[in-house]
Amino acid sequence: MADLTGTTVAANYEQINGGVNGLGGKTVIITMGMGGGAITEANLADFVKGITSGASLQTNDTTPDVFTVAGIGNDWDPGVSTAIELAIQGTGSVSTVTGDYLASATVAVVTTFEDTFEGAA
Repeated sequence: MADLTGTTVAANYEQINGGVNGLGGKTVIITMGMGGGAITEANLADFVKGITSGASLQTNDTTPDVFTVAGIGNDWDPGVSTAIELAIQGTGSVSTVTGDYLASATVAVVTTFEDTFEGAA
């Protein structure tokens, strides 16, 4: 087993912590829309199915990476809101190609949290 003993409190913290952010290995905050139209509960349910299975309605041979939905923004009003924020987790890259995950769905990456920050103890 690797030695987890550092020479200072900060070094010990870094040995154990390894840059963990508390949100998992990689958490991405995205915004999903339906081309400017209102997002219904069915749209959201279908999008979640698509992003958790890697569904693509594109004619190319690529399959988007799969993610787990960790959270859905609570400021969404079904059938009224034109955008919704989701926290997703996975190791791949989020597809921002319109129609990946769900027909007509647009996806934009807001920010990404990764376990890459070290040395801040």
